[in-house]
Amino acid sequence: MFASKVKSQVELEGGTVIIKKLSARRLEEARERKQLQFFGTAKAMGGEVLRAIRSLPETEVKAAAEQHAQKPDSGDERYGSFDRDAVLKAGIDSWSFNEKCNAESIDDLDEPAANAIFRAIVDLSLPAADPKAEEERQAKD
Repeated sequence: MFASKVKSQVELEGGTVIIKKLSARRLEEARERKQLQFFGTAKAMGGEVLRAIRSLPETEVKAAAEQHAQKPDSGDERYGSFDRDAVLKAGIDSWSFNEKCNAESIDDLDEPAANAIFRAIVDLSLPAADPKAEEERQAKD
């Protein structure tokens, strides 16, 4: 019930990161930050792109939506819905590295480490799309 009480470990080369489950509020904040980034990018592309998207025939839009719905879930949507920086800063509890665990150090994580920790936090925070996979993940912990 209380997300912050649920914790897990992520083993990385040279140390361990303790992560915590994100509350519904923190997940929503990370989702909203991602949406704001998307709209900022769309706005930066200019009105021409938005007009082109709006001018697509409805049949093409429906066909693309149906094709997307039939596509097996690669997991990208699961992770792509959240701002990684917000998830990392809210979900990293502590670590065993010499560097102090703070916002500046979290910003300094390299891509493989940041991605592994981010995915682990999202997996811990959201119910599994596949309950069997969730059972296997919990068996590892």
